Amino acid sequence: MHELIISHLVHFLNVMSIVVNGFNPHLFPGLLDSIFAVTWIVGAMNTMNCFDCADGVLGGTAGLALGYYGFLLVIGNQLSLALLSVSFAGACFGFLIFNFPPAKIFLGDAGSTALGALLGALSLVAAANPLHAPLGWVAALPIILPTADIVLVHARRYQNGTRNIRDLLASTGKDHLPHRMQNMGLSPSTTAIFLYIMTAGLCSAAALAGIAAHGSFMLLFMSLVAFGVTEWKVVLLSRQKCYQTDCLSTEKIETTVKKTGAKSVVFEEQGK
Repeated sequence: MHELIISHLVHFLNVMSIVVNGFNPHLFPGLLDSIFAVTWIVGAMNTMNCFDCADGVLGGTAGLALGYYGFLLVIGNQLSLALLSVSFAGACFGFLIFNFPPAKIFLGDAGSTALGALLGALSLVAAANPLHAPLGWVAALPIILPTADIVLVHARRYQNGTRNIRDLLASTGKDHLPHRMQNMGLSPSTTAIFLYIMTAGLCSAAALAGIAAHGSFMLLFMSLVAFGVTEWKVVLLSRQKCYQTDCLSTEKIETTVKKTGAKSVVFEEQGK
């Protein structure tokens, strides 16, 4: 318990130092902007940690998002940050060679939370970019996939009975988007590639939204609708597939009796 508190405190202090050094979106007045920035970066760290639940997923999606933020920072003449973003994008793609299914190496908690902090901070700077001036929050589109996933996952868990906030935040399970796609029957490599395509589409939508100022809201709306329809289809098909194989049943107990002499061994299988 003490280790958990210390860990969260260290994360909070690190994020505070990031925000104090100028990583603000300039979307809200005064102190509210800093509070939002801290909340956003801490949320991004946890989001990327949760999205790193299948081989190759986070490395590729984070690399694409960082590449897009590098492009934005070059346009905004923030060359040092652009170099940082593009360098980490290259590192992600290099890492992906060994992390693509079947993975040989893994990010782990340290790697995924570090990527989350970087993506959260750079997305805040991108929100203040001239390309996104009409709608600064369009800069969140490249990372909206894992962000929406963690929100929907915790909403489903709350709906399914996990009502205590502490238990909800600490809950784990195989109900994230990559899990559900694999429950549909997709292979790990196909799942990763499909998520890359979705992320690339969201990056393109963010760029088009910034360029076409008058059509930016419509492009944003269409992107979110496309993501929502995709998530709905994945959930629906996942449930159908799991219903056929009983892989999502939390109540069913499949009992198999193996005779070992005079004894019987009972196995209990519960769905995740």
